[in-house]
Amino acid sequence: MSSAPFDLSNFRAVWDLAPSILLSLSILSSILLSVPLLNTLLRKAGSPLRNFLHLEDLSEYDAKKVKKASQSVKNVFLICISFLHGAAWCADASYSAMVSGPNHHVLVASTTAAAWVYPALRLTIKPPTMPPYFLITLATVQMVSLLLKIWVATVPTWLDAARLVTLLAVLSIGLSYPIDSVAPSPNTARVGDIPSNKFTSPEDAVSLSNWFTFSFMDPLFKVAGIKTLNPEDVWQLSPYFKHRNLFSKYISTSQRNPHQSLLRFLFESNSLDLIISFAESLYKSVTTFVPSFCLQRILQALESHDPARRKEAYFYALGTFIFHCSFAQLDLFGAWHARRCYERTRGQMFCAIHWKSLKRRDMRGKTSANKSDKEGQEDEESANTADIGRVVNLITGDTYAVAQRFWEFPAIFMAPVRCTIALVFLYRRVTAAKDLRMSYVDEFFQSIRFLKYMGWERAWSNKVRTARETELKIRVKQNIVDIIISFIWCVCLV
Repeated sequence: MSSAPFDLSNFRAVWDLAPSILLSLSILSSILLSVPLLNTLLRKAGSPLRNFLHLEDLSEYDAKKVKKASQSVKNVFLICISFLHGAAWCADASYSAMVSGPNHHVLVASTTAAAWVYPALRLTIKPPTMPPYFLITLATVQMVSLLLKIWVATVPTWLDAARLVTLLAVLSIGLSYPIDSVAPSPNTARVGDIPSNKFTSPEDAVSLSNWFTFSFMDPLFKVAGIKTLNPEDVWQLSPYFKHRNLFSKYISTSQRNPHQSLLRFLFESNSLDLIISFAESLYKSVTTFVPSFCLQRILQALESHDPARRKEAYFYALGTFIFHCSFAQLDLFGAWHARRCYERTRGQMFCAIHWKSLKRRDMRGKTSANKSDKEGQEDEESANTADIGRVVNLITGDTYAVAQRFWEFPAIFMAPVRCTIALVFLYRRVTAAKDLRMSYVDEFFQSIRFLKYMGWERAWSNKVRTARETELKIRVKQNIVDIIISFIWCVCLV
């Protein structure tokens, strides 16, 4: 069975439209945020995506001592490169219009030129101190489009090489911006400093590239490779996780909403990290079968022994590598944000338990002369009293158990998704095996006279029996999976 020739034109068409889509979304968001009512509604809808603690909530933060790092040199470089790309695309669009080139190319070149000029104007009017995410996304999209063009053309031109160099420069400069323009504490450690308990974690002063690579943890690994880590060799927790700041936020929130439960407060305070962890797990659950699909296409391309399909095998091998790299990167992000949920929940539970225990009466050693009065007040006193054993039990047991549930939050919801996807693929295999067996049986009965005449009846029946055995094996696997899922479901209910 011959397959269709491998063509990347559809991929290139999609990536060529990406700059215009990004420009439209950015302009639309700016217009929506300029309307006060829509701005208020969007802020309320996006409240779960904001950090729980702000700079004003931190006791270590002093607005008078804040000094924002200047990024003027980087801004000038980005502005120049953006205007250069915009002028190049504008010239391309003008030349294509003069020589009556394709209307599609003129439109793509014009919108791409506008997409490059737009961030340049924004950088000029309001110089950023944090990463220019629009420009980084635009450069990434343009680089992918350029690499697809080079893949098809085989031999790149000097203009393609110049574009690739400038795009890499935009990415390297954009990723070097700090994620937060202001450090939450004056003793925040810098990236590359020797770890010490006199400073807080450098995670609050990292650049975007440091955050992606987690290179700010390298000094700690180097010290751990030389000697045993002692308490003075480890950074302090970030101010965003200090129990004092978490407890102050909890008190202020409880005063505003006195009827709010502790569980709801925990979900609201961890909403950003939970959403990121959930999205990471959802991506992995949905795309975990993509490498298997790519491997299947690679094997099909190699089995054909067609030199023209070798490029297809290379493409899917590259796709497999990219997906596996994304899985590894997302594993790091998922573990990091799960740790943030765990640490924040543990601190909040500690503070809440201590605070409530201080408001309870300690009834140790109290006696009652009247036995009936003692029995009648037992239930009321149990709700308003606290003892050392109960508090210790809550802290050592329940607190860590609740924090661990927040750590495992994505896995609880992603298990059914993964089971559903696996069952869909397994059902498709069962259906394909059943269709193959039925086609053999149908062909066997339609050609029974010819098969008997040629003496092929036994060989054909063996072929049908083999197809039936294959179908039964897959059905056995399906039944085993169903039993395991039912068992897990029953155990969870118990």
